[in-house]
Amino acid sequence: MGDKPYDSKTAYGGPNAEAPRLATKASLGTIGLKRGRRFVYLFNFVDERLFRCQVERVANVNRCPPMPEVLKRAGSVPVSQPKPPPELPQELEALEEELKRAAEAASEGKRRSKETLTREFELARKLAGIVAGRWDLVRALEKRTQADISGWLVALPEALASEGLVDQALEVIDRFTELEPSSFLNEKPLLLAQAGKLEEAARQAEENVQAFEGDPWITAKAAELFSRIGRTERAEELFRKALDQAGNAYYLRDVILERLLALLEETGKSEAARRLAEAEERRRAKPTPMA
Repeated sequence: MGDKPYDSKTAYGGPNAEAPRLATKASLGTIGLKRGRRFVYLFNFVDERLFRCQVERVANVNRCPPMPEVLKRAGSVPVSQPKPPPELPQELEALEEELKRAAEAASEGKRRSKETLTREFELARKLAGIVAGRWDLVRALEKRTQADISGWLVALPEALASEGLVDQALEVIDRFTELEPSSFLNEKPLLLAQAGKLEEAARQAEENVQAFEGDPWITAKAAELFSRIGRTERAEELFRKALDQAGNAYYLRDVILERLLALLEETGKSEAARRLAEAEERRRAKPTPMA
C-alpha cells in the first residue's frame, strides 16, 4: 500500500504468500483507502509487471458484491517481453546454498544463537561486497533459490541487536539500505539509541519521518524512539500523527493506539488517554465505507 514494491511493512500478499498481511483476509474498507492515495499492484512476480494505481473515488454502496466488479475499462494492457535475468558472478553462486539456508532458517522465526548470528553477519558482509549495490543480482538470486534473502537481510539487524551485536546490526543497515530503504531505516533510530548515540538516533528518526511522509509505521517507530529517550512531547505528537496516517487500517491502529495510550498514562495524562480511547470506540462503531 505504498509506492515501493517488495516493502514488507505495507505489502498484502496473495493466497500462498509468506506475508504478514494477506489480501484474501482484507477488505477495501479497512486498508485506509482515500481519494488521491497511490499504491503499487504487482501482477506477476516473475516478469515483475507493476501497476501504479491511484484512488479516484470512495463511496458508500447499498450492497456488497461477493466478488470485485469491473465498472469501467480504458486502454489496453501492454505486452512486454520478460527481461533476461542478470548473470550471477561466480563468487555469488558460491554463496548460494549458504544464503538459502540462512534465509530459510530466518523465515522459521526461531531465535538463533550469537555464534550463528555472527556467521550470518559475515555472510551478509560477503554478499554486500560481491553485489556492490547491484540489487538486481539479489533479486535474481532470490528467484533462482526461491528463498527470501531480502527478508533475511531486513530482519538480521534486529536479530543481531537482540544478542548485543549492535555495531554489526548498524553495519548491515548501512550496507543494505538501498535494497529496501524504508525497511532498513525504520529500525536504525532505535539501534542507534541502543548504541548510546542518542542525538544521531533523533536526527535519523526525524529524517525518516520526512523521507517517508505518510507512512504510519515509520512515524510510529520514530515516536517510539523519542519515547525511549525521554522526549515525550515529540513522541506523543508523532504517535497521534501515525494514528491519523493509519486511517482505517485497524491492525496498525491497534498497535499505535496501544503505545500512545501507554505513553499518555506514563506522562500523567490519564484523562487524555480516556478521551482518546472513547473517540476510537466511537470511530469503530460507525459503518465502514466500501471503496
